[in-house]
Amino acid sequence: MTDESRAPLAVTAARGVGILVSRTLLLQLLTAGVTLVLARLLSPADYGLFALAAAIQAVAQVTSGAGLSAALIRQDDDPSQHQQRAVSGFLFATGLAFFALTAAIALAGLPAAGVHGDALGVIAVTAIAVPLYALRAVPMVLLERHLRFGRVAIVETAETLAFNAFALAGALAGLGAYSLAGGVPAAAAAGLLTVRTLHRPGAGLSLDLGVVRALAHFGLRASALQVLVLARGLGFVTLVTAIAGTSVTGFYAMATRLFAFPAALASAVQRVSFPALSRSAGDRPQRAARAATLSAALASLPLALLAGVSHTLVEVLLGDRWLETVDVVLTSSPGVLLGASAIPAMVGLALSQGRPGGPIAAVVGSAIVMGAVGLAAVPGLGAAGVGIATTASAAVNTAMLTVHTEREMRVAAAPVVRALAIGALAAALGYLAPLPEDWLGLIGRLGLVTAVWSGLGLWLMRTDLRAALRIARPMVPPRLRSLAWRP
Repeated sequence: MTDESRAPLAVTAARGVGILVSRTLLLQLLTAGVTLVLARLLSPADYGLFALAAAIQAVAQVTSGAGLSAALIRQDDDPSQHQQRAVSGFLFATGLAFFALTAAIALAGLPAAGVHGDALGVIAVTAIAVPLYALRAVPMVLLERHLRFGRVAIVETAETLAFNAFALAGALAGLGAYSLAGGVPAAAAAGLLTVRTLHRPGAGLSLDLGVVRALAHFGLRASALQVLVLARGLGFVTLVTAIAGTSVTGFYAMATRLFAFPAALASAVQRVSFPALSRSAGDRPQRAARAATLSAALASLPLALLAGVSHTLVEVLLGDRWLETVDVVLTSSPGVLLGASAIPAMVGLALSQGRPGGPIAAVVGSAIVMGAVGLAAVPGLGAAGVGIATTASAAVNTAMLTVHTEREMRVAAAPVVRALAIGALAAALGYLAPLPEDWLGLIGRLGLVTAVWSGLGLWLMRTDLRAALRIARPMVPPRLRSLAWRP
């Protein structure tokens, strides 16, 4: 019996979130240097092309999956060997078809029609990853279903390292946007090899559509939610590229990279809450509300630090040509906090209850707002308009989810707003501090933001912070625990 199966469900779920977030933090430290080198070697336009291609690839990956992974996670019994083979075969077939179609259109069809451009090739290279991710889907489902997020973290670590290694080598070789695009199939291949080593599903593939149809009732609704989320991102990236150019899209992509921690927290909360809440009984709303409250408290400080030092950070580390990234960071931080706390908890709760209708409606509403605000704000405000549209979309998404959720989740709105206010005040004081735009100023701003946030947090969020420490304590090795918690 594994540690995960012996531990209480709440502890196992919290451990899963901690593992996934810790993995991201460690990888960010390991790959920070790579990001800095890429920022010097590649242009904002290169990042913009890659953001467009990656969004298309992500939509295709989820669309071809038809939500079958979510259906396997939610079903009562473990997937049978036949189910595993049938789902793997269907996903691989649809992924391979997408890659073949994309390559044919991008490399032959459009050039024959007189349409040329790097975007076509970048999209085709990125699409190679879709059938590779299809082969990794079922073993990842089995790991997540049993909350074995330590192994999930190993797989995703291998993918991140492979992506960065290929991207760095390609950028040094002068491949431009293709260095980033090629990193996606390199990451998919590394993840596939790793997960096959850690967990071997039923051997072989099959095309039993009867199995697929049986899973599709819930799967299609779950995949519709995922597709709409990704389509919202793809549509927004396409809109920004069309009205402001690939450079502004590149600033948006770089800001997204800087938001790695809250993005990891959001992904971890939703990924863990779905299988964990699916195994809970009547206390699902209380657990989800607690997840939203603790996530807001945990995301508040990193976001405050990033916003408070954003100008100095970008100028010192990335260079002047990336300064418009600061506008995106400042204006989108409130929306990122909502996306790291309230939104994933409410979506995880709704999916665990088998009712994706509310989240689907919220995504549609937020997409409409994102597009409308983008059309109104981006032409005049540029990168700042991108961030404003992002925050407006997250606010509408949160409001619409709140209408369809339980009272316990609505009560959690107050702690989330409190965490947002504390982070905003600390960030504003750090950003406006009369300090030089150099390394000393960067360190000074970090210290100022941390001090202000710590004082306000210990005063206004001490209960949530103590709860987070209690949850984190069992995850620390006993020897380190005795030192860290020694009076």
